[in-house]
Amino acid sequence: MKHEIKKDVEKKSGLSKVELQKLLATWQKKLFLTDWDLKIQIVDFLRKDFRQSGNFDVNLEKKTGVIQLSCNPFRDEEYILVHEMMHVVVWDLDSYAEKAIMENHKEGDKVHSWYLEHLERMVHRLTAIALGREEKK
Repeated sequence: MKHEIKKDVEKKSGLSKVELQKLLATWQKKLFLTDWDLKIQIVDFLRKDFRQSGNFDVNLEKKTGVIQLSCNPFRDEEYILVHEMMHVVVWDLDSYAEKAIMENHKEGDKVHSWYLEHLERMVHRLTAIALGREEKK
């Protein structure tokens, strides 16, 4: 699902891009993603339906990805970064399962929505486990 964003925003509150790059390198090692070429992109999510703090876009075959983080963070940025990286960890399984679901269902229908909700719950739980923190609600 594509989201409307303003890419490569110059001004950013919270952690600097350098600090985020250091966290990315640390977590790539911890999550065994060192064979991936992951980049951070600071963006302004322009969604009106809810505040978004992160997103990711990957190319599984090339093992490349962009983790988009809000220029105006309102949540723990390390948590958001690791959360988006967890999506990369489960991407292969996620994309296979969603493709199977979409063979018999439409985007946004009850079954597809259930899947996306439970995927997010699993990624939140994995993120909390990795960080050794209480799960974010």
